[in-house]
Amino acid sequence: NHIDDRFEQAFRLLKQSAELGYAPGQTNLAELYLTFTGTEGSRDVENAAHWLFQAALQGYQPAIEKYRVICQLEEACHIEDFYRALNEAGTSYRIN
Repeated sequence: NHIDDRFEQAFRLLKQSAELGYAPGQTNLAELYLTFTGTEGSRDVENAAHWLFQAALQGYQPAIEKYRVICQLEEACHIEDFYRALNEAGTSYRIN
């Protein structure tokens, strides 16, 4: 119960941070979506990708790298579209 309460608190605070546009908060929230297995026993890749994308548009390099990894694992993801969106947003980034 204590662990569940801590998770809920972390999730709530990170979601607030993400909604305010804080790139590290968006990235950490995405990590929660990727690692937490809820009652359904599955990760929420769609929400994780959304928040990583938002952080990546701000040029936050950790989010860019994590989005690239997710995109390689998801069949519906097109990395070219990701790079195009970054370029259109004027985002400065590097590919490692």
